[in-house]
Amino acid sequence: MLHNRLFSHIFRNYIVYNTCWEDPRIDRNLLQLQDSRLLTITSGGCNALEYLLDNPEIIWSVDANPCQNALLELKISLYKNGNWRTLFDFFGRGGSSLAIPIYRGLLREYLSSDAREYWDKNIQFFDPMIGRPSFYFYGTSGVVAWNVLRYIKYKGMQDLVIRLLDSETLEEQAYWYGEIEPRLWGYILKFITRRRLMMMMLGVPSVQKEMIEIDGEKTDPDAFIREVFRKIFTTTLLRENYFWRVYLTGCYTEECCPEYLKEKNFETIKERLERLNVTTATISDFLENNDEKFTHYNLLDHMDWLCNHNPEELQRESELIARRSSGNPVLIFRSASSQNTYLPDFFLNQLSFSAPIADQWHKQSRVGTYGSTHLAILKRDHKESIEAGAKVNGVL
Repeated sequence: MLHNRLFSHIFRNYIVYNTCWEDPRIDRNLLQLQDSRLLTITSGGCNALEYLLDNPEIIWSVDANPCQNALLELKISLYKNGNWRTLFDFFGRGGSSLAIPIYRGLLREYLSSDAREYWDKNIQFFDPMIGRPSFYFYGTSGVVAWNVLRYIKYKGMQDLVIRLLDSETLEEQAYWYGEIEPRLWGYILKFITRRRLMMMMLGVPSVQKEMIEIDGEKTDPDAFIREVFRKIFTTTLLRENYFWRVYLTGCYTEECCPEYLKEKNFETIKERLERLNVTTATISDFLENNDEKFTHYNLLDHMDWLCNHNPEELQRESELIARRSSGNPVLIFRSASSQNTYLPDFFLNQLSFSAPIADQWHKQSRVGTYGSTHLAILKRDHKESIEAGAKVNGVL
């Protein structure tokens, strides 16, 4: 279908996620990564760096979108060849007037050829003197955030948003959100949710929109998203929620930012960078052509898209995960749906889910836009049926 082809084009040719949109506090508590061998999807690269704080043995950060990997490579280069202040200028404040000379003098030669080619064309994203005031207003999701901010300014709500973000209590925050909600989400929310292109730019494929509409008989995605925003903005203290701060302001603060951007963690992450590997491939192609055996997987929400757009690839990926694992591997993944029944039957039969634990952490998400978080252990006593399924599908 046309929208699936468009979604594929966007996801292979542009930065979609200029920052990770999964709460790593949940990931780290569910996965318990000490001494692990982890396979994760790159996305914005923020979380792959943060996982190094848990002392894993090795991390492979894999993404089919080379632009996302170029983003992670730039962050790694800033650790290796810069200092904490330069890293925070780029990815905490969203840019620096010295971004271009820093890139050319300190960072460029240490990037892969693909990453170098990308940033040669786009390093101006970090120069607020040239274009938009922050890197976080670039990339497809960043363009949407930029237009939301322009709308906020047009409506004269900048001060209200800052008061919302800086509220010291939930009661104060709920008051300011009550002032903002009817003025902001009426027009702008409908404009975004009712246009497929806008949802794709936010990284939401059509199948996830359909899951939202079907799941729990929620036929109105506007109402669903309004409910999500109301919950986040009235039950989670935004002073501590860097996910929403960066998209509403274009920057973090030193106190409210991802752990990988905090000065206290800079040296630890830098010392462990050799354990982090970055590669461009689908999960299936990587597993098929790599001899690594993994103990942990973080699959984000990409299986939502595969189940509709490419179920054969979802089947192949599931078989390869089962075959390329060590011990009893732990998996986490997210979904727009509250269910996991879209996974291949044979794979579901191999997985032992810890729903109460996952649900407990899911409710504490600072992002709040996913329908569910799933934690599972792959049961190794079904190896024979896994291999039989793989032979039928030509994987073995």
